[in-house]
Amino acid sequence: MIVLILSLKVSPSDRKHVVSIFNTIAGSTSVKPGCKKVKFYSDVDDDDELLLIEEWDAMPELERHIVSDDFRKIMAIMDMAIEPPDISFNTVTTIQGFELVEKIRESVNT
Repeated sequence: MIVLILSLKVSPSDRKHVVSIFNTIAGSTSVKPGCKKVKFYSDVDDDDELLLIEEWDAMPELERHIVSDDFRKIMAIMDMAIEPPDISFNTVTTIQGFELVEKIRESVNT
């Protein structure tokens, strides 16, 4: 799995427009083959700090997304940022849930 994480800060005057574009992109991206999840957030302490998270099954699907019109719109939004945006692509080989918490807590208590 590959996780795309984009963090950016936009001006208050651009925020509504950027959120609208992200909402449109999230809808069309989430139904693309290989897309597991698209989430869009704003910081609770700073509404202008935005975070986009996309989860992809594999690199070929992500590569198709990166050359798509939706990603072109994401890049245009990145150009609107008032600070340099931060984007990362994280390859995840292992995913664990609450069982990891239980395992760690058990090992501490024994």
